[in-house]
Amino acid sequence: MGFSLLRAAALVLALIFLVASGGLDSWWTARNKWISRGGLVFLTTLGALLVVFLCGALQSVRYDELPQPYPVIYLILVRAWPLCVMAGAFWRSRALFILAVAGALFTSVFANVTWDALHERYRAEAPLRQREADEARAREIAPVMTALARVPREAGVEPLLDFILRTDPHEAYWEAMRRIEDMPDAFEQLQRLLDGGRSLDALYVLSKIAADRPDAFPEATEDRAWVAAARIARDMTDRTGKDATPANEIERLCASVDVLVYNRKKPWTLPERRRAELTTVRDWMEAAATKDYSCSVASNFVMDQALAPPPGGEKP
Repeated sequence: MGFSLLRAAALVLALIFLVASGGLDSWWTARNKWISRGGLVFLTTLGALLVVFLCGALQSVRYDELPQPYPVIYLILVRAWPLCVMAGAFWRSRALFILAVAGALFTSVFANVTWDALHERYRAEAPLRQREADEARAREIAPVMTALARVPREAGVEPLLDFILRTDPHEAYWEAMRRIEDMPDAFEQLQRLLDGGRSLDALYVLSKIAADRPDAFPEATEDRAWVAAARIARDMTDRTGKDATPANEIERLCASVDVLVYNRKKPWTLPERRRAELTTVRDWMEAAATKDYSCSVASNFVMDQALAPPPGGEKP
């Protein structure tokens, strides 16, 4: 709306200067040139305002909820009519100027009168559009989903980690997570991975499972996860130069620690054996925040709460 008002003001001012300069005298000739130009100012201003506000009314009919090709046509016309007004004035073409005003009027009226009927047609075509969208999405993600389907069930957790760490498609993430959660020994496998080269990936997946099923998260696995988080944080702290930690790894560790702390109903009841690991991670987060990356506010808040004395000053 603000842009339309500015455009209307710019058009009106430009037309007033053009009329005052005599550039449009041929559009309407009267005995007194000032009467002629005064009438031209009124008519051209009226035409410019009509075009601007009719195009605004056209945009308000939500043509994105109309069947094709109407959205494309209206999208073009709502930009074309003001351009035709400017072109008519620039080339001194009264016919083009009048055509733009009349076209904007007709298009706006037609769009408003026919919107209900066309919208009903749009809604009736919704199942077809959804089916086409689903088919297009299936074709788009087919290579990844096929690769996931080819991972043998007996291969265990590790081959599925790559699909969980992908940002797209989300369908692969959910299918890989479902397969891991269906494994009876998933926690044991992930615990073993915490001690290997994919410790951060395993910690991240464990945190995802813990977020979905906090009551099913074994205490032994939680202890191992804290130890791994502290070790990963120390390793990231020691990295410099070309080996500096990528932002996505920092983000994954922040997210994992968030879950590990939030999963406890009272963070200040953390056992003393975990407070050392938590302090290590908190110190790392404060340092990481100075390296062009800021850990989540939630992580810092939660860990401050976890390390603070409990209400009443009781020792944890």
